Amino acid sequence: MGVKFKQMEVPASYRYTGFFDLLADSLYQHKLANGCTDPYLMNRHARASILAGILSLESAANCLIASLEVSSSFRNELDKLPVLAKIEAYFRFRNIEGFDRGRNEVQKIIELVRARNDFVHPKTTNIKTDVGQMEKEEGLYKLPMSLHGEHYQAVGIPKHAMFWSAENALSALQSIVGFYQHIFTGLMQASVEEIQELLLSRFEIQHVHIMSLFEEFKAEFTGASEFGIDLGFLGVVEE
Repeated sequence: MGVKFKQMEVPASYRYTGFFDLLADSLYQHKLANGCTDPYLMNRHARASILAGILSLESAANCLIASLEVSSSFRNELDKLPVLAKIEAYFRFRNIEGFDRGRNEVQKIIELVRARNDFVHPKTTNIKTDVGQMEKEEGLYKLPMSLHGEHYQAVGIPKHAMFWSAENALSALQSIVGFYQHIFTGLMQASVEEIQELLLSRFEIQHVHIMSLFEEFKAEFTGASEFGIDLGFLGVVEE
């Protein structure tokens, strides 16, 4: 006679942060931009890379706020703060000193967040333009012109997304990763395990946490070294 065993079900949840997804997207789109010879395609990929990188900053800030032991109502209030205010609030709650908005690493992030906001809330802008003589070629008239966009001082990328290139995407990535190194390994002096506990998506089964990361992401993070970006401090590169 067969014996039937009752299948046990254990309550679990999946905590999704999106941080590593966005960082991987930024690296992938930069790689595509870097391989483009067509300026139009390069600009599209560069724009996607820069915006994904900036969104990873928002995700990181949210992860920090989520780790605070505060009431849900107060956490909802903190969630309404701008990106850098969230990060600064986290440091104040944790009594971690040294977060200085005047530092170069932070100034670059201030500019990148401003670039993101300007892109999301576009305004009519007058861009200095030089117009040349009208030319006729194969029955078509051409009006040569060159546009001159202003640049952010610290991060060094153009203020208007229409000018963004693969080089600008790399500059943004280097600034973002440099900022993460500054806050996580510099100010917080966090271990790899502590950083992953904050940022990685994971399965939570009672008191057991199982970190979740696609192998494709690891390959993307490992390949970033080709462009001089070292993500070893996150513990997600292949040996």
